[in-house]
Amino acid sequence: TKFISLFEDNEPEVFFFRYEYISDFFNRIGLATIIEMSRYIRHKLIELFGHDASIIRLSLSSYVVVTSKQSSTSGVFSKKNRMEFNFKGIVLPFNVIQVPYTAENSIYDIFENVYLLNNYMYKGDIRI
Repeated sequence: TKFISLFEDNEPEVFFFRYEYISDFFNRIGLATIIEMSRYIRHKLIELFGHDASIIRLSLSSYVVVTSKQSSTSGVFSKKNRMEFNFKGIVLPFNVIQVPYTAENSIYDIFENVYLLNNYMYKGDIRI
């Protein structure tokens, strides 16, 4: 809540990243490597969005990124600079969705939308 309140003049952009097959990797490579993979993902997101962005790890495979609209997020998502997460030679497939957000929303609204988006990505049913 405190971080979002810093965006008084301009609304932040909120993105939800969900990495596929992380739980499947767990069975094959173990917990220590999964935690290392999670650190890699978080570091890569900071590298892409900058140190001013807030990266919130919801689980080992789900992350929320809150960043300023003034930051160059268009460069992050351009086809020329395609985002790729490659951990020790393993390409990590992921989905990213921009989370609906307006100035009237609270942090609770953001997490409710993330929850609904996660259900949509998992089950295919959404009501936002």
